Amino acid sequence: HGRGVPARGGGRLADKASVVRRVAMQLLGTLLTYNPFGPALPVSSLEGSLEQYATRLEAEEAKLAEAKADEDDADEAVRGLHEAIAEAEAGGADDDGEAQGQGADQLAAMRALVASLRTAVGFATSLRDALPAMTSILRVGTTLDQVEAIQTLILMHQFAVDSSDAAVKEVLPLIFSREPSVRDAVMDAATTLYAPPGEDAKAAALLARLVGGATLGEMAAAEEFLAQMIRADRLSEGVTAALWDIVRSAQPSAAERSAALGALCMVAAELPAVVNVELVVEVALGPLARKDALLAR
Repeated sequence: HGRGVPARGGGRLADKASVVRRVAMQLLGTLLTYNPFGPALPVSSLEGSLEQYATRLEAEEAKLAEAKADEDDADEAVRGLHEAIAEAEAGGADDDGEAQGQGADQLAAMRALVASLRTAVGFATSLRDALPAMTSILRVGTTLDQVEAIQTLILMHQFAVDSSDAAVKEVLPLIFSREPSVRDAVMDAATTLYAPPGEDAKAAALLARLVGGATLGEMAAAEEFLAQMIRADRLSEGVTAALWDIVRSAQPSAAERSAALGALCMVAAELPAVVNVELVVEVALGPLARKDALLAR
């Protein structure tokens, strides 16, 4: 059922009834939360592991078949001699039997592993295939549909489902929704994705990455998200300090420094006190600016 159940659940995302669509998303979320395959489900990685172990299994089974064929072709007299020797050396026979038993157990375990990986690939593929329908729900679904879709997409992103990175980008623009429940769901989702509490350095890097790769519409949504975070006093000083660290550090790339500065500009629009004039002058007129004209501008 590794692929069949999630595939059927994904198919119900196109149902005409809102309650059916929501239950289908809840089913996918539950299957994902309690899946037995691991905390990350990228199809390419699972397929690589499947290919590796399937190849090993084929080689072991080929060896086993060859050994069995050789045994069947053995001469009866030689086989009788082997049996006589085995009786005379009972201890050695016991050791050989134990070794053969261990080999059979290892082969059975490898078969089980290959079957599990094959099921995992089907499971992860079904989840990936459900993403387009969920992003469509974000655009045209009911309010309850949208809230459920946001929560399910974030869960898929946390489990590294293929294409979930692109899918969650569809969530942020809904911060301009007229529905308070949708806006609240977006704020919770964006906080999880881009500003995890207590992880200032990680949050700064995530915000810089968000700004650096954003379209014009996503930039507006990101600015609104940061503004609401500041109004709710949910953006710590440690995050802004970490953003400044990125700007003045020589380690990140020029694009990363510019993105961090862009995030700081968004914060400054709501919280002007975050601007460190001395640091701005240092960066704009310092050695980094000589190498990066875009940063200086």
